[in-house]
Amino acid sequence: YYYVNGVLGFDEISMHLKGEETVGVYPLRSDKTLRLSCLYIGIPWRRVVENIKNTGYLAILEDRVHHYGLEILGKLREQGIPSYLENSGDRDRRVWFFFEEFVPFELAERLLSAVLDKIRAPFVDITVKPLLGFKVGGVGFEDFPVMLPLGVNRGTGKRCFFIDEYGNPYEDQLLFIKKVRTISREGIKNFVKLPDFEDIYKQYEQVERELADKNFGKQSDFEDYRKQIEREFFDIHM
Repeated sequence: YYYVNGVLGFDEISMHLKGEETVGVYPLRSDKTLRLSCLYIGIPWRRVVENIKNTGYLAILEDRVHHYGLEILGKLREQGIPSYLENSGDRDRRVWFFFEEFVPFELAERLLSAVLDKIRAPFVDITVKPLLGFKVGGVGFEDFPVMLPLGVNRGTGKRCFFIDEYGNPYEDQLLFIKKVRTISREGIKNFVKLPDFEDIYKQYEQVERELADKNFGKQSDFEDYRKQIEREFFDIHM
């Protein structure tokens, strides 16, 4: 892979779909918003290496990976959250989320965390991680590309497909993408049980008015009490 600083255009997408190039994107913009994310579900690399000749066992592990992806889709379907399962070409799966608008990455991260909180923990032979366009580096975070769907996995040479519950690729992948439903910001907030910030700040203004009505002997007493209330208030609502 090599880095290209530019805009993803028709030619790049065409080469990706034809399998001539495999394109990964940096979904996180400079304002820390994004319009897509996914959950990666796979077999830990060490477990693959240890059993590289035991294809039967690896097939069992891939089946577990697939069914864990189905569990995630099932829970999301119950909550009315659109999500899509992909075989990304290497005994793994990705559950995709597409957003109606650019949303803060913190909100997308909370969505993925809430999804995993609502289902059982995976088997020890399965690894699950969110793909949000960055990873923890030596000091802080660094950008990390996400491979687009429908390309060729360069590690295995296999095509990546959106698949049904039985693991079969949908017949017309481009038509499938056209029917993809996006997730609204309100849909994310409802799923993670995030309160409306406008309501929060109305309540906070009420707290400030109550503070103004209190009598404090010193300014420092007022500031200490204010900070205590702010900590308690935002711990409750955030």
